[in-house]
Amino acid sequence: MGFLTEGQTQSKKIPTDTKKCGGACKLNKGCRRPYQLPYGTGEVPILFIGSSPSKKEDEGEEKMDGLPGKLLKRMAKRMGVAVEKCTKTNAVRCYAPEELDNKEIDSCRIFLDELIKAVNPEIIIPMGSAAIRAVVAPEWGDKVGGFPRWVGYRIPSRRHNVWICPTYHPHWVLEKEDEVLVSIVEHHLEEAFELLGSRPDMDWEPAKEITILTDADAVVERLRHYRTTGGTIAFDYETTGLKPDADHMEIVSNAVCFNGIETIAYMMDDPRVIAETKKLLISDSTGKIASNMKFEERWSDVKLQYPVSNWVWDTMLAAHTEDCRREICSIKFQTYIRYGIGDYDSHIHPYLVAPGSNEVNRIRELSAEDLLLYNGLDALLEYRVAVDQMREMGIPWGSPEKKGPPKRKNKREARG
Repeated sequence: MGFLTEGQTQSKKIPTDTKKCGGACKLNKGCRRPYQLPYGTGEVPILFIGSSPSKKEDEGEEKMDGLPGKLLKRMAKRMGVAVEKCTKTNAVRCYAPEELDNKEIDSCRIFLDELIKAVNPEIIIPMGSAAIRAVVAPEWGDKVGGFPRWVGYRIPSRRHNVWICPTYHPHWVLEKEDEVLVSIVEHHLEEAFELLGSRPDMDWEPAKEITILTDADAVVERLRHYRTTGGTIAFDYETTGLKPDADHMEIVSNAVCFNGIETIAYMMDDPRVIAETKKLLISDSTGKIASNMKFEERWSDVKLQYPVSNWVWDTMLAAHTEDCRREICSIKFQTYIRYGIGDYDSHIHPYLVAPGSNEVNRIRELSAEDLLLYNGLDALLEYRVAVDQMREMGIPWGSPEKKGPPKRKNKREARG
């Protein structure tokens, strides 16, 4: 396959220094050849990342000469890419006789970052859990989870301005002795190689699209405009806890993304604002989008005394329909793999978690500005993800321009 152009086969300088780390992980003390350098000429702007050098490599044998390396070379060659003309390195530079832990991976990341800056790849292909953590954790956060949730995606990394395309480690594939897995990895590689010659679009800054409204009259005016104009909204509550049933539980704030055109976030502390929010949510003139809509549905039913009318999309259900893997359905994960927007909530999340489902969290300790910006981002990103999912599934009204989604009765009307 013709993935490469002349401009993509210009040699790039790969670091050749043997700079040492502080040895905090102690792996350097148990191997013969510590601090191993990258492999390859760097002519092709692809960086392959494995876990750590193999035992044979530590003993001085040719790099990537074992069965896993040969398998990777063979798969890539079928698609016209020579691995030796790319750059190959490991998440950890020293041989590890046992499975790598997070401390070992994190302590070696400084060298990986230096390599990425030096060779400036267009595509990074981390293979296996250690490599995925090494590349993804700085953007996503510490709780990376297992590699199955990541493989096969083409993530637009804002940190490095590259495509991150995780796949299975060839060693793991060989252990499974499954030809289907080989085909899956080949498919991952093919989709990654298709990105050669491109860079992710980093221009979109969603935080700049959030309007924080503190004046009740302004909030009422905007909500009334959405209801009378009609279209599709994504909305998102921030609440004092998980369940709405207890009298002391409250909806603290709400955010609305209207037709993808504008997004507002506001506090739910004025009776007029609450009343106008209710009118919007029970109106059939607007279709409603949420992520895990049962949360907003239940809180609306209990605290606004009426369920939401005309639900049209749930990004969480749609994500599960498109891909039934675990840990991929949240709006945070979908936002990261699609737009490269990773950890935008770690400073907020501790305040939204309560000891128990019926206990109050610490949301009232947050500044209104921080809370509303976060709330607005959720609504805007839910709308954006929903539109993308609709297009991927061939839903004809899945765009901001088409403001008339199918009308659906709310539960009380359906009950007769």
